[in-house]
Amino acid sequence: MKNQSEFELTKRKSLDLEVPSEGSIPSIFLPDSSKSSSEILRLKKIKGQVSGLEKMYQDRRYCIDIIQQIRACSSALKSLERETLRKHLQKCVKEAVRNQDNQQVDTKFAEIFNLLK
Repeated sequence: MKNQSEFELTKRKSLDLEVPSEGSIPSIFLPDSSKSSSEILRLKKIKGQVSGLEKMYQDRRYCIDIIQQIRACSSALKSLERETLRKHLQKCVKEAVRNQDNQQVDTKFAEIFNLLK
């Protein structure tokens, strides 16, 4: 694992805060692959829902049925987004705070703030 000084940093123009560029995030801040299986299963379900939507359009299904399916897809994605953010806060942000790494804490807060725009 690289130490923090080796990470390429880029400036986020909107906040003028430094954040790690993609591909330079320490493994401690990446999702644990052994725990991501539930996320993968959820994504596969969403993929199936979207494929179903495509078929609904091809079959010229009733508009309201299509809209209900779109809402189901949107809801599933929103739920996955919330769960991913929860895990990010519990793992990545908590780790930065625990290590008393002010730069990493600032970076994590900037990332979250940018998501809320």
